[in-house]
Amino acid sequence: MKVAIYQRRLKSDQGQIPSFQDLRDFALGQGWEIYNQYQDNVSIAGNSRRNAWQELLADAALSKFDLVLIPQIDEVFSSVMDMAKTLGKLKVLRIGLRSYSEPWFDITSISGEALYRLSLSYAALEKDRHHRKLKSGLAHARKMGCQIGRPRVTKAGLQSGLWRHFRASQSWPDLKTAGCQGSWNWLCHLKETP
Repeated sequence: MKVAIYQRRLKSDQGQIPSFQDLRDFALGQGWEIYNQYQDNVSIAGNSRRNAWQELLADAALSKFDLVLIPQIDEVFSSVMDMAKTLGKLKVLRIGLRSYSEPWFDITSISGEALYRLSLSYAALEKDRHHRKLKSGLAHARKMGCQIGRPRVTKAGLQSGLWRHFRASQSWPDLKTAGCQGSWNWLCHLKETP
């Protein structure tokens, strides 16, 4: 079995999480062949790109390995939803995911399958919670008098803006040939009004 090892390290927490050597020794002790090691080094401010993780997922899509070994769950996933999406992708590709620090987290086993299903349920709950918080925040902003979204376009405002633009450029779009007959008629009406 080929295994890919992934690690995301904060520059400040050296020595607090299992090292690559610990993960390599564990993989070799299981009799696995190590395909590649992927490591993202991030600062305290964070690195949203995670280039090594993206490279690992690209290699997974090409079926270059059978299992991903990670040091611990919170090292890789930022949320339950993120975990559910990633596990879903790996499941479709028939690639397993195993945690070194949490031996119960192994999606290649029956208990791992149950954990995957449970993570989907929590992801749905998390998505619903985010949706409710967003709706609540928008309602509060409206109550405070804030305008939500783009400003409304009124016919008078649009007419004056278009008229000034086309008067200055002396060019009218060919809306008739573009199939916008209604818009063409409206623009012709604009031309005629001072």
